[in-house]
Amino acid sequence: MSTISDKIILDTHIWLWLMEGEERLVRTHKLPALEQAAANSRLIISVMTIWEISMLDVKKRIRLPMPIDAWVKEAISKTKVLVDQISLEVAIDSNNLPGDFHGDPADRLIVSTARLLDARLATADREILKYAKQGYVKVL
Repeated sequence: MSTISDKIILDTHIWLWLMEGEERLVRTHKLPALEQAAANSRLIISVMTIWEISMLDVKKRIRLPMPIDAWVKEAISKTKVLVDQISLEVAIDSNNLPGDFHGDPADRLIVSTARLLDARLATADREILKYAKQGYVKVL
């Protein structure tokens, strides 16, 4: 049985940073928690994260070292993430988030996934961190 402390949802940029070996993860002390979650099969991404990375790639806002489909397969394998599909509950909750949260659909679906899986969300996104301070989502 998992607990809140061992399930972690990765925000899109965190998954990208993890694949790049980003120093920011080390500096923020998030890397050990992410490695432990991966070792225990508790590191999760929303399928929306894959959509968002694909969209960023198509718009040339990021540069991946290989075609998107190959990158996604390698990233899932390398980071040992589980991919959470968008459930009916997440789809509904994302449009009914309590408190004050912005309208970005990807962020809303990722936040909702973390809330409904009772997991911490690994993020550096200022808007999500501000929302977490309202007490509606737990962050790493």
